[in-house]
Amino acid sequence: MKNKMSAKIAAGALAGISVLGVAGVAGAATTSSTPHHATQVGHQSRRGELVTRVHSIATSGALPTNFSCTKAATLQSKISTAETKIDARLSTAQGREQAAAAAGQSAKANLIANRIAKATQFKADLVTVSALITAKCG
Repeated sequence: MKNKMSAKIAAGALAGISVLGVAGVAGAATTSSTPHHATQVGHQSRRGELVTRVHSIATSGALPTNFSCTKAATLQSKISTAETKIDARLSTAQGREQAAAAAGQSAKANLIANRIAKATQFKADLVTVSALITAKCG
């Protein structure tokens, strides 16, 4: 009986994969009772991809070959807004880091320091990308 049940489950899974594809099965497996914070994983992933893409452009020193200057003003505006937000959050984070260190919470202070370092690096990469856009598009 157990083998028949396992065979039915395997056949059902195989049929689901063939009809929906792997991503479709994963999407079908999620329920509507998933908490809101659990659905933010995709957003976090895209943010990580953005940081990686900006960093690779900044380190290569060249914009992608398909970059068009038609959206340069919009991109410069977004970069400026991001820099302003990073500056505001950095000052808050630095205060939190100092408070954690003063309270003897070294692990928390180190975690905040690592986040500050990543944000500072991202801001430097944004400045570099902005300079590349200005050099190409004027």
